[in-house]
Amino acid sequence: MSQCLPYGHFNWLTEEEKIKLDITKVKADSSDGYISPLAPERKHIQVEHVSPYSKELLHNLTGKQCLTKIEKLFPNLYDKEKYIVHYRNLQLYVELGMKIKKIHRVIKFKQSPWLKKHIDFNT
Repeated sequence: MSQCLPYGHFNWLTEEEKIKLDITKVKADSSDGYISPLAPERKHIQVEHVSPYSKELLHNLTGKQCLTKIEKLFPNLYDKEKYIVHYRNLQLYVELGMKIKKIHRVIKFKQSPWLKKHIDFNT
């Protein structure tokens, strides 16, 4: 809650602005933030993306040291077509190798760490 949070000036970007925007270069403390519904490609989970706890749990339950090539279940089996994601999460997903098929729209907003003083005062 002490990081930058949206506070106003919510606007949809035009198609031209959306094309020009490189979401991977927006800084975490930028005065502008972005949220976008997009269509990610399907991703196969690699061993290095699994937490140490999950690896230990797998070993304890099955006796196996590594993942099998079984697809994992999600809340539904449909492709994600309008998955809404904050730009900071999107930066992480892209860094981890996620490919984006399409960005449908982008909401731009003003952001600041407006709760930081309150959080710091109370902790």
